[in-house]
Amino acid sequence: MPGLPASATQFAFWYLGGAPSLDGYFVTAQLNGLDNWSPDASKGEAINSRSWTVTTGASKISLNNGTIKNPIATSLQPSGGMVYDVGLVYKIDGFSSAEFRLHINKPSQLTTPTPITLTNGACPPGYRTSHDYQIKDLWSNTMVELGTNETHNSVTRPNGSNWPSPSNDNWTKGDREEWVSAFDFRDTVFAGNCLGNLNPAPVDPPNNGFSEAAAFLNVRSTQKIFVGSETPGSGLLVTTKTMSWYKDHGRVQ
Repeated sequence: MPGLPASATQFAFWYLGGAPSLDGYFVTAQLNGLDNWSPDASKGEAINSRSWTVTTGASKISLNNGTIKNPIATSLQPSGGMVYDVGLVYKIDGFSSAEFRLHINKPSQLTTPTPITLTNGACPPGYRTSHDYQIKDLWSNTMVELGTNETHNSVTRPNGSNWPSPSNDNWTKGDREEWVSAFDFRDTVFAGNCLGNLNPAPVDPPNNGFSEAAAFLNVRSTQKIFVGSETPGSGLLVTTKTMSWYKDHGRVQ
């Protein structure tokens, strides 16, 4: 009977929103079918057909060639949770192996620790309000650093502020100013009046906490964070937040 390696009863790889493999997170996997017998050509024996068939979750993967022993499977959608919900069988001349199960993992959510506020030393007065995030997968495991990016949309300037629109950023693996550890990346809302033309001018963060009611709101945007790519807007969207720039601090909600 055809089969698979004895240890290969289940396997997991990744879905990154349609982006290619990045930083050790692979969106493809090579399947390995075992024929379990060798035909004797002198007796006219031959294997006439081989095929891989997706028995469960066919919309979640594609195969580059289902009629060879070692096709490449590519993720198209993530699994529906902590489940191995893609099933395949390997067939030789109509004889089928046991079912082989796949899990398609993905970046699922971000954690949001307490903000850390620092005075901006480059162009005082001003501020830097930082948030350190961790990325969790479908199993709530913390993911090791990989390319991440953001986009800013629906930018508004309440109260007639002339503060500039935020620019899209990305977080690159190995950059310790962006990935401050192997598990944490830092996003910062900052303001500094470097050119002296901001109206109203930013001020240093107060020592006794913030009051949005007393602070002048200058810019607000819809921030989307994508994991699995360093190109803004590419990868898997994991969170949508509102980012706000006040005179004396920034906030993400």
